[in-house]
Amino acid sequence: RGALCVVRAMNNAPLCLPMSRAVQRVLAAPTEPEGTLAETRISALKREAIDVPNLAIAGATRELIGMGETVQRMLTPVMDLYESGSPARIAQTRALDDELDKVQAEIKLYLAEVARKRLDPTDVQRCFELTGHAISLEHVGDIIVKDLLSLAEKKRDRRLRFTPDGWRELTDLHQRVLANLHLTLNLLVSGDRETARQIVEEKDRLRQLERDSSSRHLARLREGSIDAIESSEIHLETIRHYKQINSLVATIAYPILRESGELLDSRLSTTAAE
Repeated sequence: RGALCVVRAMNNAPLCLPMSRAVQRVLAAPTEPEGTLAETRISALKREAIDVPNLAIAGATRELIGMGETVQRMLTPVMDLYESGSPARIAQTRALDDELDKVQAEIKLYLAEVARKRLDPTDVQRCFELTGHAISLEHVGDIIVKDLLSLAEKKRDRRLRFTPDGWRELTDLHQRVLANLHLTLNLLVSGDRETARQIVEEKDRLRQLERDSSSRHLARLREGSIDAIESSEIHLETIRHYKQINSLVATIAYPILRESGELLDSRLSTTAAE
């Protein structure tokens, strides 16, 4: 940990030890939530940094990475919960959303105060982008809690089963969305253009996977598969929600590609607009 990280997107402001710890926690990728963050979380949104834009933006970025970690903890166990339907684990995952909402609100209010200072246009734009990223991550949390976990409960309560092929398709989509989320958290640290491009291109690939899965599912319905018929609503809703989550995650890459002009003159511009 000797060398300090540098984040291009924060005007090359050096990040302190909490950032490196955040990245290490992301790489660890825990398989299930363990309680809530409220008891131990120390906010990086320091009042004394309000008048120092690069420090304030660095703190907001660290909090945003914390939000991303929470989303990762919520999303990781979803397919296990589809399989087990564990009420305790579903409740534990839902509890994380309260902290996600709280941090999102704190980031928005903090950056609004920072933006009221005399900032150069680059810092104003960065405050706007970080606020948008926080809103996107909070929306992802809502989709997990209100939609995916509700579908897991419905599958459990109705004692439904997916076909083996349907289950493989859903778990593959789940893993791809998780991988893209992981890349996005790395992007918040590195600001790397190639990583940003990879994230947006993966959005296009996942959209095709969603179409393919829907087509195969409909084929199974035509063949009269009982499991496919009974689980049809949950299957189709699940792939739709994974597509939504992936699209929201991908928006975090747009500012970097827009800055380099890639959202203006390439196939990525169409993907971003969608």
